[in-house]
Amino acid sequence: MPFMGQEACDDFKSGQEAALAGGTTMHIDFALPVNGDLAAGFELYKKKSAKSVMDFGFHMAVTAWNDQVAEDMSTLAKLGINSFKFFLAYKGALMVTDEEFQQGLQQCKKIGAVAMVHAENGDAVANGQKAMIEKGIVGPEGHALSRPAVLEADFRTLPNGVNGIEERMHVTWDVLVNSGRISPSAYVSITSAEAAKVFNIFPQKGHIAPGSDADVIIFDPTVEHTISATTHHSRMDTNIYEGYTMKGKVVTTISQGNIVWENEKLNTVEGAGRYIKMEPFGYLFDELDKLEPAPKPYGPTPVPRDYGSSENKDEL
Repeated sequence: MPFMGQEACDDFKSGQEAALAGGTTMHIDFALPVNGDLAAGFELYKKKSAKSVMDFGFHMAVTAWNDQVAEDMSTLAKLGINSFKFFLAYKGALMVTDEEFQQGLQQCKKIGAVAMVHAENGDAVANGQKAMIEKGIVGPEGHALSRPAVLEADFRTLPNGVNGIEERMHVTWDVLVNSGRISPSAYVSITSAEAAKVFNIFPQKGHIAPGSDADVIIFDPTVEHTISATTHHSRMDTNIYEGYTMKGKVVTTISQGNIVWENEKLNTVEGAGRYIKMEPFGYLFDELDKLEPAPKPYGPTPVPRDYGSSENKDEL
């Protein structure tokens, strides 16, 4: 993924192998438009996905607004993209204005797509970054110092993103299940069934039953392990969870009925991944119309006001 002059070190093969080793059997990748062109971005990411080793879909980013973007969103929804991301940060790169954002939300509702939002105040963040640079603060610490917590954001050209696709199932288990905050059953629901329902691919995904895809993991809650960049499967040479020791590990991953991770070894086939169409108007839209205020039968009416005598009325 190219972003602000940088390129992700992982491609579909290495990134998805990391995912499979961590118990994720489908990923929805963020696809960027090409110079604002959503259709061209979709075609580019389809080519990139030729190396895919597991099932995948796409979120499409919206970085500008015009009639063609709206039309492309409608077309892509019919081609299996049912979520679009809007950035309120990264001024001068991906950020959309409030007006563009509102138009995008309206189009998402019209075509039955989920709106995903990078929620920040890009203008305020840009000012905070400028202030830090003027003070000579140019290192990673500027990331936190350049904005108050209500703004969030990334600092200038700091590489964006951290490890997660391989670590997510393990860290989630440790933080939520090992701590007693949720049950193992709730963990399965959150990470599988409910995620599939949000993107309208349940019961094809997130479910074990005849007719569903044979994507299954075996998770051993007794296995202790430590996360490290020396053993993970991403091409990244660092890991934000370095040294994190926990109990609970994915010991086997089955994708499309094939064992692709077992005994600490991957067994993948380049190109085996399938593009999974995600139909629009998932269950999140079921009650959406009820949230709209009911129109009054008589339409808008003026508020009665006492303007006093007619002599003074023109002075108001």
